[in-house]
Amino acid sequence: MPHDLQPSTALPSPGRVESYGFDGPSGVESRRALCDMFGGLRGEDIWSRACARAGVDASGPYSGAELSRVADRLIEEGGLASVIGRTLKIHALTFVELSHAEATR
Repeated sequence: MPHDLQPSTALPSPGRVESYGFDGPSGVESRRALCDMFGGLRGEDIWSRACARAGVDASGPYSGAELSRVADRLIEEGGLASVIGRTLKIHALTFVELSHAEATR
């Protein structure tokens, strides 16, 4: 699996890979995880800062490329926020790989 994808060209928009029953990332899960982990206001603040640093509107909706950039910014936060960022990044990359596999079936 490629690790340094160029997000603007490599990540499809989130959706569903039907043949695998796999939903693409939406950002909702990551926001919810941040709020659960840090409390509502702090979690939303971390999400908003990561989105701003990624050049993404924090209110969404998000393309795959945007979510990849937000994930990178969360990873840069360090600590527990980076765990959520890595989870989002893995979800996005898995979606890319499954989308490509489905397209070449």
